[in-house]
Amino acid sequence: MLWLSSGCGGCCFFAQVRSSIPVQRICAVERVDENAFQQPHMMQIITQDNQGQLRTMYIQCKNVNELNQWLSAVRKASICNERMLPSCHPGAFRGNRWTCCLQPDRTVRGCSRTHSAMTLGDWSDPLDPDAETQMVYGQLLLARDKLREKYIECSDAGLALEQER
Repeated sequence: MLWLSSGCGGCCFFAQVRSSIPVQRICAVERVDENAFQQPHMMQIITQDNQGQLRTMYIQCKNVNELNQWLSAVRKASICNERMLPSCHPGAFRGNRWTCCLQPDRTVRGCSRTHSAMTLGDWSDPLDPDAETQMVYGQLLLARDKLREKYIECSDAGLALEQER
């Protein structure tokens, strides 16, 4: 099972919903064109229900690194699925047509091929040591006063315990 959860800082675009998707039902995991929803860092997971109907879940990630991590993880989990689609629509069906190929039929075959793994061009390594160090330093700096208070609080409590003994 793949558990998708969204809350504050989660990545679901439309609602704060918790749902599960059996991995064997995943048919495609792809990026979504930014102009489909006028939102950055969007992806779609296409699944097939028990009746054979395809369903699409759109997800918005916080940044490109999170998007790539989700794409990579879900693709790895579903790489052996027999239901994988050879193509999908990178856009959305809005109004009466697809935003990507402008086809008016919702059921028309996808206009873009799907991927089973990340390509080098898609991946942006999230582990930039300098940027990560700067981010951690910034967080510590912001929380400096609160950390100092907690340290004093704990030190005073420890000192009081030792004096009682």
